[in-house]
Amino acid sequence: PGAFSLEVVRPLTHPSAAPPAARDLLVDPSRVLNGLTRDMHNVGVSVDVHFLNRALLVFKSSMQRVETSDPSSSLAAERMHIAVLASDFFRATTEGTRWHASVKPSLLTYNIMIGLFAGANEVHRAVGLLTEMERSGVAPDLASYNAIIRVLARQDTI
Repeated sequence: PGAFSLEVVRPLTHPSAAPPAARDLLVDPSRVLNGLTRDMHNVGVSVDVHFLNRALLVFKSSMQRVETSDPSSSLAAERMHIAVLASDFFRATTEGTRWHASVKPSLLTYNIMIGLFAGANEVHRAVGLLTEMERSGVAPDLASYNAIIRVLARQDTI
Protein backbone atom coordinates (compact mmCIF):
# COMPACT_ATOMS: atom_id res chain seq x y z
CA PRO A 1 0.00 0.00 0.00
CA GLY A 2 2.70 2.55 0.88
CA ALA A 3 4.56 1.99 -2.40
CA PHE A 4 1.39 2.82 -4.36
CA SER A 5 0.92 6.18 -2.67
CA LEU A 6 4.61 7.07 -3.04
CA GLU A 7 4.58 6.31 -6.77
CA VAL A 8 1.47 8.42 -7.30
CA VAL A 9 2.79 11.43 -5.37
CA ARG A 10 6.50 11.26 -6.36
CA PRO A 11 6.11 13.20 -9.68
CA LEU A 12 4.39 16.00 -7.79
CA THR A 13 7.28 16.38 -5.33
CA HIS A 14 9.81 16.75 -8.15
CA PRO A 15 8.08 19.17 -10.53
CA SER A 16 11.06 19.62 -12.85
CA ALA A 17 10.98 15.90 -13.68
CA ALA A 18 7.19 15.68 -13.82
CA PRO A 19 5.11 15.86 -16.97
CA PRO A 20 3.31 19.19 -17.62
CA ALA A 21 -0.03 17.83 -16.37
CA ALA A 22 1.52 16.90 -13.01
CA ARG A 23 3.18 20.33 -12.71
CA ASP A 24 -0.21 21.92 -13.32
CA LEU A 25 -1.57 20.01 -10.32
CA LEU A 26 0.75 22.01 -8.07
CA VAL A 27 -1.58 24.96 -8.59
CA ASP A 28 -4.21 23.30 -6.35
CA PRO A 29 -2.48 20.68 -4.17
CA SER A 30 -5.30 20.42 -1.61
CA ARG A 31 -7.89 19.45 -4.18
CA VAL A 32 -5.58 16.91 -5.78
CA LEU A 33 -4.35 15.35 -2.53
CA ASN A 34 -7.79 15.19 -0.93
CA GLY A 35 -9.11 13.54 -4.09
CA LEU A 36 -6.19 11.13 -4.10
CA THR A 37 -6.88 10.26 -0.45
CA ARG A 38 -10.50 9.45 -1.32
CA ASP A 39 -9.41 7.42 -4.35
CA MET A 40 -6.95 5.48 -2.21
CA HIS A 41 -9.75 4.67 0.23
CA ASN A 42 -11.96 3.50 -2.62
CA VAL A 43 -9.34 0.99 -3.78
CA GLY A 44 -8.43 -0.14 -0.26
CA VAL A 45 -5.06 1.60 0.08
CA SER A 46 -4.30 3.00 3.54
CA VAL A 47 -2.95 6.47 4.12
CA ASP A 48 0.30 6.22 6.06
CA VAL A 49 3.02 8.55 7.32
CA HIS A 50 5.03 8.07 4.11
CA PHE A 51 2.09 9.31 2.05
CA LEU A 52 1.58 12.21 4.46
CA ASN A 53 5.24 13.23 4.15
CA ARG A 54 5.14 13.04 0.35
CA ALA A 55 1.90 15.01 0.31
CA LEU A 56 3.41 17.75 2.46
CA LEU A 57 6.35 17.88 0.05
CA VAL A 58 3.81 18.59 -2.70
CA PHE A 59 2.78 21.70 -0.74
CA LYS A 60 6.45 22.61 -0.40
CA SER A 61 6.89 22.21 -4.18
CA SER A 62 3.82 24.35 -4.68
CA MET A 63 5.35 27.05 -2.47
CA GLN A 64 8.58 26.89 -4.48
CA ARG A 65 6.60 27.14 -7.73
CA VAL A 66 4.96 30.31 -6.48
CA GLU A 67 8.32 31.77 -5.46
CA THR A 68 9.70 31.33 -8.97
CA SER A 69 6.58 32.35 -10.86
CA ASP A 70 5.24 35.28 -8.81
CA PRO A 71 7.84 37.79 -7.62
CA SER A 72 5.11 40.29 -6.73
CA SER A 73 4.14 41.64 -3.35
CA SER A 74 1.43 38.96 -3.07
CA LEU A 75 4.17 36.36 -2.59
CA ALA A 76 3.94 36.49 1.22
CA ALA A 77 0.17 36.05 1.12
CA GLU A 78 0.45 33.15 -1.32
CA ARG A 79 3.11 31.45 0.84
CA MET A 80 0.85 31.81 3.87
CA HIS A 81 -2.11 30.44 1.91
CA ILE A 82 -0.12 27.35 0.89
CA ALA A 83 1.15 26.84 4.46
CA VAL A 84 -2.42 27.00 5.79
CA LEU A 85 -3.63 24.52 3.14
CA ALA A 86 -0.78 22.19 4.13
CA SER A 87 -1.71 22.61 7.79
CA ASP A 88 -5.33 21.74 7.03
CA PHE A 89 -4.21 18.60 5.19
CA PHE A 90 -1.80 17.76 8.03
CA ARG A 91 -4.58 18.13 10.63
CA ALA A 92 -7.09 16.09 8.63
CA THR A 93 -4.54 13.34 8.08
CA THR A 94 -3.25 13.19 11.65
CA GLU A 95 -6.74 13.35 13.13
CA GLY A 96 -8.35 11.03 10.57
CA THR A 97 -11.35 11.45 8.31
CA ARG A 98 -14.14 9.26 7.09
CA TRP A 99 -11.75 8.08 4.33
CA HIS A 100 -8.85 7.05 6.54
CA ALA A 101 -7.71 6.45 10.09
CA SER A 102 -5.47 8.93 11.88
CA VAL A 103 -1.78 8.91 11.01
CA LYS A 104 0.91 9.52 13.64
CA PRO A 105 3.29 12.21 12.37
CA SER A 106 7.02 11.49 12.35
CA LEU A 107 9.96 13.78 12.93
CA LEU A 108 10.14 14.33 9.17
CA THR A 109 6.43 15.22 9.07
CA TYR A 110 6.86 17.88 11.72
CA ASN A 111 10.03 19.22 10.12
CA ILE A 112 8.29 19.63 6.77
CA MET A 113 5.43 21.50 8.44
CA ILE A 114 7.80 23.68 10.47
CA GLY A 115 9.66 24.44 7.23
CA LEU A 116 6.44 25.39 5.46
CA PHE A 117 5.47 27.83 8.20
CA ALA A 118 9.04 29.14 8.38
CA GLY A 119 8.88 29.69 4.61
CA ALA A 120 5.74 31.73 5.16
CA ASN A 121 7.48 33.73 7.92
CA GLU A 122 4.98 32.39 10.45
CA VAL A 123 7.37 31.92 13.34
CA HIS A 124 4.60 31.55 15.94
CA ARG A 125 3.01 28.68 14.04
CA ALA A 126 6.41 27.05 13.48
CA VAL A 127 7.19 27.28 17.20
CA GLY A 128 3.69 25.99 17.97
CA LEU A 129 4.45 22.89 15.92
CA LEU A 130 7.73 22.47 17.78
CA THR A 131 5.80 22.50 21.05
CA GLU A 132 3.18 20.11 19.65
CA MET A 133 5.79 17.64 18.49
CA GLU A 134 7.46 17.63 21.90
CA ARG A 135 4.08 17.00 23.56
CA SER A 136 3.40 14.10 21.20
CA GLY A 137 6.70 12.46 22.11
CA VAL A 138 8.61 13.33 18.94
CA ALA A 139 11.98 14.86 19.82
CA PRO A 140 13.01 17.84 17.67
CA ASP A 141 16.34 17.64 15.87
CA LEU A 142 18.79 20.11 14.42
CA ALA A 143 16.62 20.64 11.32
CA SER A 144 13.64 21.51 13.54
CA TYR A 145 15.53 24.24 15.35
CA ASN A 146 17.39 25.48 12.27
CA ALA A 147 14.14 26.16 10.41
CA ILE A 148 12.96 28.34 13.29
CA ILE A 149 16.32 30.09 13.60
CA ARG A 150 16.25 30.88 9.84
CA VAL A 151 12.84 32.54 10.05
CA LEU A 152 13.87 34.49 13.16
CA ALA A 153 17.02 35.67 11.37
CA ARG A 154 14.95 36.77 8.33
CA GLN A 155 12.74 38.78 10.64
CA ASP A 156 15.77 40.33 12.39
CA THR A 157 14.52 39.11 15.76
CA ILE A 158 17.78 37.45 16.83
